[in-house]
Amino acid sequence: MKSKRIELYHWQTNNGTDMIDVDWPKVQKAIGIEQVTWLLKQPHEQCQLVVDKVNDDFKLMAEFYDERTLLSYHLMWAK
Repeated sequence: MKSKRIELYHWQTNNGTDMIDVDWPKVQKAIGIEQVTWLLKQPHEQCQLVVDKVNDDFKLMAEFYDERTLLSYHLMWAK
């Protein structure tokens, strides 16, 4: 399977540095602590959380490498 990426959360910052600071309480409030916990417990060869940065725009992405893990994710948190 090719990797599949799903955007979980996005934010902007004007701090002028290359430092990436994820505000985890805001992420947990926006998408739910259960979802964040489930994603972080997955083996890295099946799923990972990654941050994309373009200028001052940031996106927290879930990147899936396993179809069963992706299917489980969709069944639990379908949008």
